[in-house]
Amino acid sequence: MKLKLPEIDHVNFYPVEGIALFIDKISERPMHITNYDTKERSDGPKLIFTRSAVENSLPTLLGQGFCAQQAVAEHGVPRSNAGIVTEAWIDDNKLMVRGGIYGMHTHFPEVIAALEKGGLGLCPSFHDTLFDHKNLPEYITVRHTTFTGVNIIHSWATSFDNTKIWLTKRSYVAMTDTEDLENQRVQRATFLGA
Repeated sequence: MKLKLPEIDHVNFYPVEGIALFIDKISERPMHITNYDTKERSDGPKLIFTRSAVENSLPTLLGQGFCAQQAVAEHGVPRSNAGIVTEAWIDDNKLMVRGGIYGMHTHFPEVIAALEKGGLGLCPSFHDTLFDHKNLPEYITVRHTTFTGVNIIHSWATSFDNTKIWLTKRSYVAMTDTEDLENQRVQRATFLGA
């Protein structure tokens, strides 16, 4: 599933792609539970997402935020939208996401710098979830959910090992002369004329 965005160079959009979670696999670490009313955080059980739950929830990822703190979170749930999820799909047993990070110096340049270094993982946030509890205390099964964002955190803090996020390219290149400016003008005019 994919949102259609204008295919233009943009100074504030750094394209990213990543593995958000694994399907039909028990997580290596327990899920993090945050009560936003009381601000309390706790660890729940390990979890497993069924394929049908993820397939049914793909549309809920589109337009949601890539969430990060101003400094990438050590642990817990980031609450700042640093970008947007524009595409989500299943590849074998992986939930894949694609989108962009707002990387200008006035937004989240430190997230871009951290992405360039590597070592970041993804951890989706979810709500309105139907759990199957029959395998507690070993793990809990997600049968249905609504994704509410995808958190960018250190890989050691994610529920699943081997989730990751990476820059796919640097979309915007600073203009150096009037030819660059004209190319950008033509690109935008072509989009508006389509």
